[in-house]
Amino acid sequence: MSRPTSIKGRIYPESIFGGLTHFDGDLRYYSRAQTLVRPESVVLDYGCGRGIHVSETDAFYRSLCSFKGRVSRVIGVDPTDAGLRNPSLDEFHQMKGSTIPLRDQTVDLCHADWVIEHVQDIHVVLKEIHRVLKPGGYFCFRTPNRFHYSSLGASLVPFKAHYKLRKILGHFHEEEDVFSTTYLCNTKWRARKLLGSYGFESLVYHHCGTFPPHGIRVLAWLVRPTDRGAVSPVFVA
Repeated sequence: MSRPTSIKGRIYPESIFGGLTHFDGDLRYYSRAQTLVRPESVVLDYGCGRGIHVSETDAFYRSLCSFKGRVSRVIGVDPTDAGLRNPSLDEFHQMKGSTIPLRDQTVDLCHADWVIEHVQDIHVVLKEIHRVLKPGGYFCFRTPNRFHYSSLGASLVPFKAHYKLRKILGHFHEEEDVFSTTYLCNTKWRARKLLGSYGFESLVYHHCGTFPPHGIRVLAWLVRPTDRGAVSPVFVA
C-alpha cells in the first residue's frame, strides 16, 4: 500500500481506510444518535434544510447520517421550503416563526446538526423542542464552541463574505446553505444553564474535529426532559 500523499492522509494516516479518522465528527455524532432510536421511533430533524449531508456524500455517510428506514417516521422542520428537497425525510413542515407545527409529546428524538448556532430566539426554540418531545425523549445537537477560532472568525468576517471564504477553505456548501450566526447557546456553561432552565437533563461534551478545518472544538449535547417521570442516565463516550 502506498503512503498517503494528501494533507489529510499525512496528518491522519488511518484515513486511507475508508476516509475516516478517529476524530470524525459525523461518525461520533450520528453513531451515538442512532443508538437512541428504535424501529417504532419518531425522529424530528430540526432545521433540516435540503439534506446536504445526506445527498452530497458517499454511500456510507448517506446511511450514517440518515434515520429514514430505521425508524417509523422522520419529520423535518425548517423556516425555508428547502426541506421539500430533502431525501432523508418522510414528512416536511415549513415553520412559521419558531413554532414547531407538531402536537405535544409526539417525538422520540429531536436532532439539530449545525443549527443551534444560527438560532435567533433560543428560548422559544428550546421551549418548543421540549414541548414536542415525548416523556423520556432525547434532544441531540452539534454546534461549534463560541470561542473556537472558526466561530470567532465568523463573527469578525462580514456575513456577505462567508460563502466565498468557506469555498476557499474547501467546504462543499452552496450559498443557500450558509446562514448568519448568533452563538446564543455555544459554550458549555451557557448550554447547561439554558437547557436546565427548560427542564432538560443535559450532558455537554467537546470534540476535536477533523480536516477541514483541523482542531475544531465542537459542543454536543444529548438531553432529555427531566420533569416527565423517571429519567435514565445519558452516557456519552
